[in-house]
This record gives sequence, structure tokens and C-alpha cells, in this order.
Amino acid sequence: MMVEEIGGGSLAIIGDDPSLVDFLRAARQERPNLSVHVAGQIRDSDGLHDRALFHASPEKLLEKILPDIAFIGRGQPEGRAVAWIHILLQGGTHVFAAHPLFDTPEPFYELDAARESSAGTLMPWIDPRRLAMARRLLTHVETQEANGNSLAQFDWESWDGLPVEDAFAHYLATDLLTMVRVAGNITKVSALGGGSKGQPTSSVGIQFMTQRGIPLRWSFAQRAEPFLVQGELAFQQGHLRFTLPSDSAECRLELAFGHDPATVETISPNVMEETARAQFLQGLGESHGQLAAFSWSEALASAEIVYASFRSLRTGKAVEPHLEPASEEQNFKSVMASVGCLFLMAIPFLLLGIAVVGELAQELRWKWLAGIAQFWPWLFLGLLLAFLLLQGMRWLVPSPQADTRESQTD
Repeated sequence: MMVEEIGGGSLAIIGDDPSLVDFLRAARQERPNLSVHVAGQIRDSDGLHDRALFHASPEKLLEKILPDIAFIGRGQPEGRAVAWIHILLQGGTHVFAAHPLFDTPEPFYELDAARESSAGTLMPWIDPRRLAMARRLLTHVETQEANGNSLAQFDWESWDGLPVEDAFAHYLATDLLTMVRVAGNITKVSALGGGSKGQPTSSVGIQFMTQRGIPLRWSFAQRAEPFLVQGELAFQQGHLRFTLPSDSAECRLELAFGHDPATVETISPNVMEETARAQFLQGLGESHGQLAAFSWSEALASAEIVYASFRSLRTGKAVEPHLEPASEEQNFKSVMASVGCLFLMAIPFLLLGIAVVGELAQELRWKWLAGIAQFWPWLFLGLLLAFLLLQGMRWLVPSPQADTRESQTD
């Protein structure tokens, strides 16, 4: 099901979300003839209530139409949201999910495996201001490191008027996307600020260590101040400071590298609007310049690190996050590894049983049983061949993801 084949196509909106405003604006600009279907209470953005068809529930919506594009807002029941996305992916829908869609990593893993074997696509929808800022920061880091000026440390502060326990996980999961893209994968988490039950209190500070050996420091607090985030990237020579206001104002970057004079850059609302449109088109599988929107795998990794941060808050110890994307190939390897272990464990018992049967057959002079016992090498060889055949199946049977890539190339 391709959007271009049916003109404007159809868009389903399930659940409200603050990021829905930017998404709808981008969708309206790129696909002005989309028919819009809504399930749930949605804010009236861009005249949505006048041109949308409302449904009693997401289940009722999916019974009547399988949309070309879908937007899933946060705050949905986990089990039901996973079921909706499974249906949409199997039907070839381009699914955008507000990030973080879930509070735990498990549904991220489940949908990560599902999207690899489906005709649809799944991508987190990120505030385009954050995506534009991440792109600009990464460009500066790559430029400086290409000139031998390595990134030494990354500090990030976030705050909001909401209580920390309500906003901590959301902001951390969102901020991690930019931090990991700029500084590399995180290998260790150490969190401070947990209460008696390991929940975040008035403020939280977390230290990360990346695979590249770069320390990251992230903090969150409840404040009544205009800035949403601010931070600093410290290089061997110089620094880059950035601020991202909580409203639609410009993102500001202050750069001072080596002996060069300090300069100030801004990311205007126009650039952020273009970023939103590019993110929307990339979610439909259309390339748009050099924009690299955040992937579902990156969203999964951020959810896993948030989970590790909670564990660190509870235990007061450093935690190493488990980051291994779940795929059908990985699941197959796990099953085959388990079968192999069971097979190796069974060999001593098999040999012992055959020896006992052989001795028993000689004692009782049961020639027929002794004759059967003589065939144990063939039984052992047959089991070994069966196991090796199963191990080789992942090379004999191509993965659905590979088939999809080949069909897109054709």
C-alpha cells in the first residue's frame, strides 16, 4: 500500500500528543489531500476537527480502514498499542510513534522484531527542533574531530515545570537520542537522586560512559524557567554551548574553538519546519537531502538506557545497559544455542544409558536388545546431523528484511 498510488492517501491518528502539532503541519504540507481518521480526544490543530472523521476507538477505526500513514500518541495502554502497531505494520502502514511510546523496553523489542518481517515501517516521531539541533551538533563534532579536536565531555541539563517523577523518564529518553548520536553508544550508567524506593526525587543526575570513552553528564530538575534544555560539548580545544527554549524560539549555539573568535549560530523556526517535513518524508521511505531521522533501533536503545538508569537509582550502583536489538535472526540464534546446550548436556546421559542397556542385555541374554544397543553410534550421528542442519537453516532461508530491501532496489 503506497501513498502515491492513491493520491493523498489516508492518515490515522490514535491518541493525543504535544508533538502532534508539528506532525500534522508536516503531513498537511506534504500530503494536502490526506483523509484523516481520528480515535480518541485530540486537540484541534490546523482545523483538524472540521476535516477529520472520528471513530469511537482505535479498534473501530482499524475495522473500517487500514490507513497508509498512522500516528500513535503517548499514554496509550501498552498491550493495546502493541496490538494496533502489529496490525498496521502487517498491512503496510507507515507508522510514526511519539517518543517514548512505552515506559519499558520490552514492547520496543517486540515491535523491533515485528517491523523487520512486515511490509510497513515504524519510526519514532521526534520534536523537529531537537532533530535539527542534533543534526547541527553532530556536524560540528564531526568537523572538529576531523581536524584533530576530539570531543572530551558532554553535559546536558533539562528542566520543566512538571514534577520530576512524572517527566524524568520522558525527557531522559528524548535527550538520549541526541546524546548517543553525537557521542556514541553508552556502556555504563550511574544515577544519583533516587528516593527511598529508587524513584527520582526533586532532581536527578546521571553519568554515562560511552563506547568511545567520552563521559556524559545529564541532569533534570523541576524549575519555573524559560529554557527547556541547555548543554555544553567540551573539546580538547574549545567548547560548544547550546540552548533550546521551551517555546518555538530559535535554538542558539555558541561556538569557541581553539584560537578562533567566538561565534553564535541560530537554528530558525523555518529550519525546524523544514526538518519536520523531511522527517515525515523519511518515515514514508522517501529520501530528503542528508537528513537522518532517528530510527526505531535508536528509540529502543534509549528505552533500555532509561531502564538501566532506574535500576541504578534503585541500587545506587553503576549499571551496564543491555543493548541487543531483537530480530528474528537473533531469536533463531538464541533458540539454536539453547538446543545446542541441551544436546551437549544430553550426550553423557545418552552414553550412560546405552552402556547400561548393553550390560543389561548381556546379563539377561537378550540378543535383540544387545543388537539395538550396537547402533548407538548411528543414533548419535543422526542427532548431530539434525542439529547441524538446524544451525545451517539461517543461511539457507533468506530473512524477510533482506527480501524487502531487494524488492525496494528493484
